[in-house]
Amino acid sequence: MNHEIIGADKNVARLEDIRIQNLRELMLRWVNEYKDNIAYCLYDGEQVRNVTFQEFATDVLKVCRYYIDHGMKQAHIAMMASNSYQWLVIYFAALLTDNVCVLVNQGLDVTERIRQCTFADVTHVYADIPLDDFILDGKKPIALTYAEMTAGEPADTSEIEALDEETLCTIFFTSGTLGLSKAVMISHKNVIARMYQDIKNFPVTRTFIVLPFYHTAGLSIAMRLVVRGGMACLGRGIRYMFQDMKHLQAASFIMVPAIMEGFAKFLRSLPSPDVWPAFIGPNMKHLLVCGALPKKETNQFFTDHGFLTGTVYGLTETMGCGTTGLFDNHVVEGIGKPGVGTQLRIEDGELLISGPFVMKGYYKDPEATAQAIRDGWLYTGDLARVDEDGWYFITGRKKNVILLSNGENISPEDVEATLMECEAIIECMVYSIPKGICADIVTQNPEAAAAHVKAYNQRNPIYKQIFKANYLSEPLPKTGSGKIKRKANQYE
Repeated sequence: MNHEIIGADKNVARLEDIRIQNLRELMLRWVNEYKDNIAYCLYDGEQVRNVTFQEFATDVLKVCRYYIDHGMKQAHIAMMASNSYQWLVIYFAALLTDNVCVLVNQGLDVTERIRQCTFADVTHVYADIPLDDFILDGKKPIALTYAEMTAGEPADTSEIEALDEETLCTIFFTSGTLGLSKAVMISHKNVIARMYQDIKNFPVTRTFIVLPFYHTAGLSIAMRLVVRGGMACLGRGIRYMFQDMKHLQAASFIMVPAIMEGFAKFLRSLPSPDVWPAFIGPNMKHLLVCGALPKKETNQFFTDHGFLTGTVYGLTETMGCGTTGLFDNHVVEGIGKPGVGTQLRIEDGELLISGPFVMKGYYKDPEATAQAIRDGWLYTGDLARVDEDGWYFITGRKKNVILLSNGENISPEDVEATLMECEAIIECMVYSIPKGICADIVTQNPEAAAAHVKAYNQRNPIYKQIFKANYLSEPLPKTGSGKIKRKANQYE
């Protein structure tokens, strides 16, 4: 198959020709080399707006002026707003002026948002939701507004320091599938290293971004593009996804499996593939999946219609860096090969990652940091294998492994994958109870799902059979990043 890079820009710099050492250098590149290139493409529901790198740099420097004039340095700023161009301006300016952005999912309940912000020592908040009752340790944080922050003149680039690469600049919160989320500390070195991650044959321009910026994938893709003078097409969120896609006419789209399912459902609802360009734009051909692997049949639907699909594997603790791969010559179960600057190894079945993008550690949690990072290697907690071609495959989560009373080990992910082969099963979660394995199964056809469970039990040994199945009509509880919240195993 000929994978022409549709929508790519001849002005985009080659990755191997860029060697920025700090974010000040990146700012100067925006001003001097990329100034006329389009950095961000936006649609507000009425018209498309293109923002050049010169305009972006000017807006960033205006916010830098605000930070400098207000004596803000190493201030912890909660970014608690939906994706927007303004969000990115405030974020980049904060990094350039030695401030720390704490990325918070504004969709969480207020108790959890307060917990996260209090824990991360937040003093300032940029939000698009009410903050009337948002009190942190008895104090109301300072609310930031974009209009006020960009009201003054831009700072001069000479006022921007070249900060030490180990300086803390961002705090992400993990998805917390097994309990409270952890606060991940990201340094300037981590951010720059993330910018150099790439995937062969995927375009670096006109990339559609709808994943939230508090999610490493959404933010890191926006950063990966700007280091090379590429263009990010910023969607307003899932609700407006197809409307935005139609007008922004991107060539590449990064998504999680749930979005891929919705995308496929939308295309199937249209009368013919001939009309697809009128709804998603004429250039859309490259789909990159993160967070989890797509369903085989959904991926096949897209490849059958000429889309190039691939995967990226990473963690919050690595700014999303890890492996990348195209699904051309490999089954969908694989997560690809190591990305740029990535070292991988498998120890006792667990995948380990090393590289300049590995986090500084967990905020206020040196014990958890020492457990996670040893001799420069991040212990991911993912169980993995590698094939003869160097492709890696995730086989489960170390913490999820079920140890039964007879000493047998069961990977719940393996059982879940088998259950999901049934079209009647929408989603499921497997965990242990004192008497054996239990499965929570979401379905609109309990009879078909039960028949599939029965067939599964008949072909598996007793210890691996499902002792109890709960058939549910409502979706399973999810984390802020859309992952299923796992129940603790009741027998260890």
